[in-house]
Amino acid sequence: MAFFHSSNKVSLALWRALPLILLIVLIVAVGFGTYRKPLKLHASWGSNLLYAHQLVTSSTFSGQVRSIGAAAVPQRGVPPGYPVFLAAMAKLDARVAEGLACYVLQGTTCSMTPSFDTIIFAQIAAGVAILLLVHLLAVELTGRLVIGYATVLFYIGLGRLGEHAGFLYPYNLIQLLLIASLYCVTVGYRRHNVGLLACAGMLLGVAALFHPYYVYLIVLVPSIMAAALRKRGHGSETDRFHVTGQIAFVVCGLLVLLPWAVRNFIQFGDPMLTDIYEARYLAHRLAYNGMPGSEWMVAIVNWIPTNGDQVARILFGEATQVHWSGTGPGTYFHTGEGILAAAISASSGRNPVYQLLIEHLSPWRHLAVTPVIFTRGMWGSHGFFAYIGMACLPQLVYRLLASPRREAGLALLVTAGLLVLVHALLTPNSYTLNTPMLFLMALALGNQWEILSQRHRRLAGLLAGAGILLWAGLFLFRTLRI
Repeated sequence: MAFFHSSNKVSLALWRALPLILLIVLIVAVGFGTYRKPLKLHASWGSNLLYAHQLVTSSTFSGQVRSIGAAAVPQRGVPPGYPVFLAAMAKLDARVAEGLACYVLQGTTCSMTPSFDTIIFAQIAAGVAILLLVHLLAVELTGRLVIGYATVLFYIGLGRLGEHAGFLYPYNLIQLLLIASLYCVTVGYRRHNVGLLACAGMLLGVAALFHPYYVYLIVLVPSIMAAALRKRGHGSETDRFHVTGQIAFVVCGLLVLLPWAVRNFIQFGDPMLTDIYEARYLAHRLAYNGMPGSEWMVAIVNWIPTNGDQVARILFGEATQVHWSGTGPGTYFHTGEGILAAAISASSGRNPVYQLLIEHLSPWRHLAVTPVIFTRGMWGSHGFFAYIGMACLPQLVYRLLASPRREAGLALLVTAGLLVLVHALLTPNSYTLNTPMLFLMALALGNQWEILSQRHRRLAGLLAGAGILLWAGLFLFRTLRI
């Protein structure tokens, strides 16, 4: 009896310590994933680093390489969010400022990469915070603690937080802002709290300063939610909450962006958040409008996670393989860069986005190709988890819409689907920036895992063990190979 009593005490202690154990595991997972290989500077990081350096040295948002003593010319080639974050890190740690200066002088040959460790640590912390919020958000939507833990494990496989933390890219910060915004929306709708919806709008506004396409969610998500919930009784307290909450969401989100939009209107003549950044994405998206209809299915198969390009070659042959990867002649990347260069040349200093819309946009052709690009954002989500996640989505959608938390679940579904559509219309649609869809697939996997464990506990245990071994094997293989 004493043994069983002692065993129960140990089990209870372990259960109470589970959150702390989870936090330690997450820190190790994200941290070790970050330092699989040493940081090497890439030319694609140059714009953000240069803008950050100019903020530190001249307090001007500019990407201009200037001579000593020359004044910096204000620009808006990249979104302000990440350069401001880098500049803030430079103010906190002088080594970061030295690293920025080194990159400006020496480019990718700069040997001061350890100077950026403070940034890497901050991005690791953001990755851990994302996983903790993923757990809280999953529990908030389903009411099930086990689904929260399972969703975290699946999100580790989908979000690639450790890898992103090791780059000088804003992906982890963007994911943190979006997951935090989703959490505020979910709790706000469940508790009918207008303040939380206002906070969600503000977080989304900050995210738009890192990636401007999120600004569309600030306006469109409340509009669609209002249309979806319009059947409620007029004059009810719930009805008043929806109207007030959706207005607060929009107003607070746009207020965050207002100073930057006003600055751009005064200096450049329009309120767009960036010029070259959005123009490059749009030019690369317009390049896909030249894809012939006979290759649409090839493209869809090619974008299947992990080995879609190999499957496409097997099914359609080498001759029908479209050059989606690479940057050389004949690739869509090369075509997009050519479209962008022509638009910049013809725009005479104006925002090249307008030139792209006037000269290169064929509306019907653009809309026809959009479903193909939509699939890229849906299942180009890295790894075999994406296959299973797509299959499990219908079950999750049914559960969310049939539960007492229907409004919160509907907000998640609308946000995830709408963002993939926005990216399909305006960008080549990278999964990395579709964080709500990544979370939705992880949650679908967690939900299905709970159903399986309730009905077939032994099978669930076997699959869990096999999955852990497979994941660990692949992780070690990649680590040792690199």
